[in-house]
Amino acid sequence: DLFCVSIAAIQEINNQCNVEKDKVSALESELALEKEKTTRLEGEVSTLASQLSDLMARVASLEQAA
Repeated sequence: DLFCVSIAAIQEINNQCNVEKDKVSALESELALEKEKTTRLEGEVSTLASQLSDLMARVASLEQAA
């Protein structure tokens, strides 16, 4: 009887382990998507910062000419 209980316990642990593995896999996929999103947004921020800098230089130039 102890053998049967031990086997059942091992099977339950294995099932729980598989559930956790699936959760980890899903989280890793989500993390990869978030990293891609972060990289894209960092590029957009860099572009916007450059555009702002250019606009500020143009405004300063126009203010000096006036």
